[in-house]
Amino acid sequence: MGTENHFGIGFRDNKVGHHYGFYMNDFAGAETKYWFGIWNGGYTALAGSWGEDGNYKDAEDWNTMKVVIKGFHFELYINNKLLKRVEDKGKTFKAGPVALVSDKNVKEAVAQFDYVKIEGDGIPMAVSSVGKLAVSWANIKYAH
Repeated sequence: MGTENHFGIGFRDNKVGHHYGFYMNDFAGAETKYWFGIWNGGYTALAGSWGEDGNYKDAEDWNTMKVVIKGFHFELYINNKLLKRVEDKGKTFKAGPVALVSDKNVKEAVAQFDYVKIEGDGIPMAVSSVGKLAVSWANIKYAH
């Protein structure tokens, strides 16, 4: 990840970079480890930024971030520990795609994301593998 950055999950993005965001900080010596709010041309805190340790690991280690969304109620988890329950009374963003965010603050930021899972009512199922390159190539190899 590097240092002096934040990284995490953006969701219900309006396709111009405005969204809800749940981020972890990697700022050296930072008192705040987490942020949750609205990114709408600037930051509007919904849970603010806070320094509660939770199960936060060093940013160079793997961490699990999770957001459970029910309407405009959000539960924020780090490494399977519930940190905050938050409500957006302004109902800012109703829908939109999910983003994985690595945000440069002072130094270049490189974050790795793995095992991304999105589930729930109204969320499209995974893309069918039928006719895709990997399946077609496997069929060709099997036939010969």
